[in-house]
Parts: sequence; structure tokens; C-alpha cells
Amino acid sequence: MEHQEFLRTVAEVAITLTGFTGIVAAFKMGNITWTKRTLTQFGVLVRSTVSACLMSFVPYLLSLFIESENVVWQIATGVLGSIITINLFWFKGQFAGLQVASIHKALYVGGLLVIAALLLSAIGVLQANKIFLIGIFWQLFIGVNNFVLLVRSDIQQLQSDEEIAGAEESN
Repeated sequence: MEHQEFLRTVAEVAITLTGFTGIVAAFKMGNITWTKRTLTQFGVLVRSTVSACLMSFVPYLLSLFIESENVVWQIATGVLGSIITINLFWFKGQFAGLQVASIHKALYVGGLLVIAALLLSAIGVLQANKIFLIGIFWQLFIGVNNFVLLVRSDIQQLQSDEEIAGAEESN
């Protein structure tokens, strides 16, 4: 099976990121208030990294039952496209009523383009194996992006808390 090393690396990075996120979340529980935005970013992070991890095994598992490598990749891109669609609309539902940052708008459009490419690959219009790799990398990228946003929101909230405490002490 083609691209096994890349898919194994994606799985390893996704597991590591998800695990490290758990550690950050554990420290965060007692120190910082979880806003709806923070909870959504955490949810997106976990959903996208777990999706990337699990989907990295799909082509190999399919190849155990299907001989045609092209069909394996087409099925895998269809499944990944469906999962990213579910994740994207979950995100959209969670952010309903919240102000959406420009980065999220750009990533939403990027996600729609990735979904379109995956679904076109599933029906044989585009080369499925390469588009699958782009799609799975996209999931990992979304996870990393939300991890950075999650950590950054913690730092901003801690700085804000310190400024409030400093102002109270000066009074």
C-alpha cells in the first residue's frame, strides 16, 4: 500500500497532539474559565485530530478486503470527505451566535474546498490517493491551529486576570 509511512506519521502526530491536549485541559480545568468559544475550539481540536488518526488506518484496512488500490483510495476519500463534512457542520453549529474570527472564516472555506476535492476523488474525477493525503493533513492542520488558539486564549485570559489583580491591588 502506497503512502503507509506518511499515514503512520499522521497517526502518531495526531495521537501525540490529542494526548498533549488532554494534559493542557487538565491544567486548565482549575485555573481558567471555559467559555463557549474555548470549549468549541477544544472540541474541534479533539474531533479533527482523532479523525486524522483513525482515518490514517482506513486505506490499509480497506486494502485487506479490496484488491484494487484505486478503489481503496476512492472509498477512503469518500469516508474522509463525509467525516470532514460532519466536523465542519458541527463547528458551524457550535459557533452559531458567536463572533467568528477571520481565521475561522478562511478555514471554513478551506474545509469546503477540501470536502469538494475529496468527494470528486471518491467518484474518480481527481487522483484519490493524493487528495486523501491532503484531506488527512487538513484534519491535522485544523487540530494544530485550534491547539494554538486554545493555548493563546489561556495566555490572554491569564494576562487579563493579572491586569485586573494589579488594578485591584493599586486601589
